[in-house]
Amino acid sequence: MATQASLDLAQEFYVAYYGRSADSEGMEYWSERFDESLNLDAVLQAFGTSTEFVDRYGGFDNNSLVNGIYQQMF
Repeated sequence: MATQASLDLAQEFYVAYYGRSADSEGMEYWSERFDESLNLDAVLQAFGTSTEFVDRYGGFDNNSLVNGIYQQMF
């Protein structure tokens, strides 16, 4: 079972990258990867190149992308 810190981090990634709460399968998968000490750069790459992320932000310029992610997080 994943640690609370890894569950929290996975949830934060979902909100930041997708603007939504994590689904149970994604939460389980990513929190376990965090507990296995997966390279954080690899996780960032995976989230940032996912179909869901590209579908949502693929047409944004850098300024719009940063503003959109910021608004989701805060």
